[in-house]
Amino acid sequence: CAFSVAQRAEEYGELATLPSAVKDRLLQMMTSKGKVSDSTLRQLVHPGTRTLDLQNCDVSDAGLQQMNCVQLRTALLRGCTKITGAGLQVLASRCPFLQVLDLSGCVAVSDAAIQALARHCTALQVVSLRGCTALSDVALLALGQSCRNLHSIYFSETQVLYIQGNKET
Repeated sequence: CAFSVAQRAEEYGELATLPSAVKDRLLQMMTSKGKVSDSTLRQLVHPGTRTLDLQNCDVSDAGLQQMNCVQLRTALLRGCTKITGAGLQVLASRCPFLQVLDLSGCVAVSDAAIQALARHCTALQVVSLRGCTALSDVALLALGQSCRNLHSIYFSETQVLYIQGNKET
């Protein structure tokens, strides 16, 4: 039954009234098929959502800006190419307990967005910025200075050449 709903979620009216556990299961099923859009995200994500796996889904800033996931701990946004710094800044301000973030391939992510994440999400432990070509050393410095629990950061395929302040002279 849940699989059937997940396959045809866009055809159903209001999913927001479903119990949180059902919404979590539907979201998991839909993301595994890459079937999540901004509208389904708005209906299925709730304040108690702890994990959000939107890898390669058709989600944009509009979807992120509608979310209010105070309990969110993990956000996997790999390959969500419509997400920009504006959406991430809103996500950062609404998800203060975020610990794991994968932005691999999100080419429109800016230094300002990563600085907002560092400022608001100080519990970050793992961050992947692979292929985020618009970033510079400013983003990495902000994470390093603000996120004391950070133990892994991946930034291959970025434009970061050196860390300002740690450059050899």
